[in-house]
Amino acid sequence: MDDLITDLERKVADPMVDAAEREMQLGRGDEVSFGPGGDTGVGVVESVPGKASEAQFSGALGEGMEAAGEGAAMLPKTYAQKFSPANRDDLRSIFTDRGADALEEFVRRLELPPEGLAQVEIPTSAGFRKVDRLFRDSANIVLREVKHYASATLTRTERITQELNKDIAILGSFGDALVDWHITGNISQDFLHELEILSMELNGRFRIVRGNPFNIIL
Repeated sequence: MDDLITDLERKVADPMVDAAEREMQLGRGDEVSFGPGGDTGVGVVESVPGKASEAQFSGALGEGMEAAGEGAAMLPKTYAQKFSPANRDDLRSIFTDRGADALEEFVRRLELPPEGLAQVEIPTSAGFRKVDRLFRDSANIVLREVKHYASATLTRTERITQELNKDIAILGSFGDALVDWHITGNISQDFLHELEILSMELNGRFRIVRGNPFNIIL
């Protein structure tokens, strides 16, 4: 898996690769063998240098690392790769035509493979939510957000607040939904505490998945 992650890092960091080409280079939909994920390492440090945001870097790399760590047989295809714009418009209409079972019908029509789909757009009362990976876990529908902060620190920002508001809206509308935040790297102690409170308030339907490493920044 280390060789795969090194290759992902090289491709994501290459400034000559535009977003669309980068996604193709990362091999979504191509069969890739992954080894099992390692044990989660948790550390506590006082501070960490880095930019306030590294979303562009963390997105594709973090999703690749998350899929590899979960033992997926391949990187999931994206929603846009599997469905045309017209088909996506049709799928979006499910959320206006149906009620509490809209998410279940949406997922049924996606015909999810075991590894799920990446970058799936779901309408919410707070706006569209683009889910990093959507997959089934037994009877549950899991919406996974992947955060990979190797140099910066994950904390509450306006964008993070918007994502959380949309996730809460989804959980409030669909009883069969679970939301995972898969976090690798650095997270502020205060923000981790906020997420833990949110998880308790939502009876565990909002879950924090600790990647490796998992560093709590004081």
